[in-house]
Amino acid sequence: MKQKLKITFNAPVIHTFVMICFIATLLGVLTGGRITRSFLSKTYHSSLKNSMTYLRFFTHVFGPDGWSHFIWKCFLFIIVRANVGRKTWLWRIDGNFGLEGDKGMSEREEKFERMMQAVLDEYRTTVTKMEKLKGENKNKTVTYKQLMATKLTLQNIISRYEIYGLIDKDK
Repeated sequence: MKQKLKITFNAPVIHTFVMICFIATLLGVLTGGRITRSFLSKTYHSSLKNSMTYLRFFTHVFGPDGWSHFIWKCFLFIIVRANVGRKTWLWRIDGNFGLEGDKGMSEREEKFERMMQAVLDEYRTTVTKMEKLKGENKNKTVTYKQLMATKLTLQNIISRYEIYGLIDKDK
């Protein structure tokens, strides 16, 4: 069965900006630069009496000066998005083509929270079982020793959560 192309729009501001820049660059190339020069640049040469000057204050950021300028502008946004965001900005390949996004990260965070809660619950259950066996004077049994090994493993995991500030030491 063929995999479907899946595209998600996870960073609308950056993606919209890049699409507008692409369209502006394409129009600039197709018109020999007339659109870029007329509408998207020359803010520093315009008189404040010209009404287009005020439009150009905002639109000049969209009009790259050709394909190389557009590519460098996109490269800058890839770097900014990768450093600011938790995921990379462009395309990912994980069985589907798509843009990684915050929705995927929130699902991952939810899974992490469930896993962390399961570790804490298992630790409490293990300690309870050990106390019960100790109360029955069965602290020399194999079961008690297995529970001790489980407890030490869980303590190690919990201490790493504490080191990285994921949980309070009081928990």
